[in-house]
Amino acid sequence: MKRQVQGLQVEYERLSSTVDKKMDDKTVTESAATSNETKLASDVMKLTARLEKAQSNCQVLEEEVVVTKQRLQNLGSQFDEVVEENKRFNRELTCHAGGSLNPKKDN
Repeated sequence: MKRQVQGLQVEYERLSSTVDKKMDDKTVTESAATSNETKLASDVMKLTARLEKAQSNCQVLEEEVVVTKQRLQNLGSQFDEVVEENKRFNRELTCHAGGSLNPKKDN
């Protein structure tokens, strides 16, 4: 009977040791998982902030494109006005010069 009790105690200690080791392993694994979750949450927050900044920068650039496009259209209109004014000026010069701006064209 004493031997059976000792055998049961040895088995109990072996199982207890195995359970303790598994519990320690589980604690380490849970700790690592928690650490990874914390790091991932931090990474997500950083990426979200970067995304929001990029979207804001994109909005600013889109607004600048609209303004630049309007400026180009205005410059195009001003250029057209200058071309028309130049044509009128050339016609006036032609009339005052007797029909030709280059009266001495030889050959």
